Amino acid sequence: GTAERSSLREEGERGESMGDPSALFAEAVRAVVHRWTALNLAVHNDWGCGHSSEKRDQMIAEVCSGFQAKKNVDPSEVEEFLDNFLVSQFNTDADDESPYEVSHLICRLHTLIHEGDIATA
Repeated sequence: GTAERSSLREEGERGESMGDPSALFAEAVRAVVHRWTALNLAVHNDWGCGHSSEKRDQMIAEVCSGFQAKKNVDPSEVEEFLDNFLVSQFNTDADDESPYEVSHLICRLHTLIHEGDIATA
């Protein structure tokens, strides 16, 4: 929550990626995903049976690509993708509701960034 927002705000205040909403959104997704405890446990413990960091990067790329392909993305679609990715790539099921929280945060950040509300994002 707050850590992601303050980190992104600091980046925004320094002027990084300010001209390109897609690049800023990709940075935001990366920041959120890298702070996701369930996924970090999976990566740290190599539940992905090798290449866990690369699989996390693949997840980030696919989330960003999904938002580029579709104008309006529903948080439930993102949540379903995250859940399925955890199961298929890390053989784990996050039953802590974190995919719900992460998906809603990502969708909120997407909206704020594309509305130009960088300070709130």
